[in-house]
Amino acid sequence: MTENEMKHIQLAQERNQIGFNFLVKYHWNYVYHFIFKRTKNAYLTEEVCIQSFAKAFDKIDLFNPEFEFKTWLVQIAKNLLIDEYRKKSIETQELNKNSLQIIEESSIEDAQIMETNKENIARELRKLQGDYQLVLQKYYFESMSFKEISEELNIPINNLKVKAYRAKQKLQKLLKEK
Repeated sequence: MTENEMKHIQLAQERNQIGFNFLVKYHWNYVYHFIFKRTKNAYLTEEVCIQSFAKAFDKIDLFNPEFEFKTWLVQIAKNLLIDEYRKKSIETQELNKNSLQIIEESSIEDAQIMETNKENIARELRKLQGDYQLVLQKYYFESMSFKEISEELNIPINNLKVKAYRAKQKLQKLLKEK
């Protein structure tokens, strides 16, 4: 591990955004390619990478400097990938004509429920800190892409994705508490 990397790890442990930004830029490609070799799926790979960095930054105080940061980060990514595969191994059932009829009949009720859920989500979203609120507002309610938000807010796209992941986690927690 280089001195520069260690300096930025320490900054990240102090919750300094410069440290986080450096570590994302420095390790993103390595983690991405490591996961992509196993998934061959760009979307899943990106999701696992975002989750990995977010989890690493949440738990950065647990990092042991006797080991390589990259190794620690990859282990987090591997564990998250295993979790993703476990989630996807849930049994599914085939749809038949009866299932489709039930779905059609419930669509009006679903629309009403969705509208209520949107209102609840918007209310809870207002409780988040400003930058988290802004990112989720633009992504979900204004239907902006991460690239568009990144350009508008002048935030590197990978940092924005980590921020969005953290914001979603906090919003989820608020919604569960309610």
